[in-house]
Amino acid sequence: MINREYLNDKVSTQIKRVYKNSKQRMIKLDNFFDLNYYNELKEKLKKLNFERNKIPDKFSFSELKNNSSIDTEELEYFINEITVSKGEINIKINKYCWKDYKLIHDSENFSGLKFCIFIIPEELWNQNTGGSFVFRSKEDYVFNPSPNSFFIIEKNREMRDFVQYINNKAGKKFFYVIEGKIF
Repeated sequence: MINREYLNDKVSTQIKRVYKNSKQRMIKLDNFFDLNYYNELKEKLKKLNFERNKIPDKFSFSELKNNSSIDTEELEYFINEITVSKGEINIKINKYCWKDYKLIHDSENFSGLKFCIFIIPEELWNQNTGGSFVFRSKEDYVFNPSPNSFFIIEKNREMRDFVQYINNKAGKKFFYVIEGKIF
């Protein structure tokens, strides 16, 4: 499932060190899933039914209500290994397309680890289209949708996050995100 390079002991030790020593405790990895698994996952997600989820002053996106079709055991192991976290992992799979977004909202005051994996069926996502995941504190940390990429960030109570509005340049294009929180 996960790219074998990242599961190599030397590489995972380096990833852990970079994560631990980064000013904001975050890391981004490209080519996260094994290519065969990534392609299978894209096809599998296209066949699943996502339910529209919208509260205008908070968010708009589609959500997969039953995540049981995705095996997360190796993913959870990898994340716990990098972050040395043993917390409970909550995973959701969402779909973002034109007119979708997530706003900063006071009721969303989550403190802990947050990770995302981008799955983009078209393989190219124009950054001018929007859809970036932004984390705002003293500095902004921006993660643009990129095929088969993973990021994890440690979020404190002062940090707010949002998903940039996806504009009409998206047309019929969309992307999936495996979003997770560790409490």
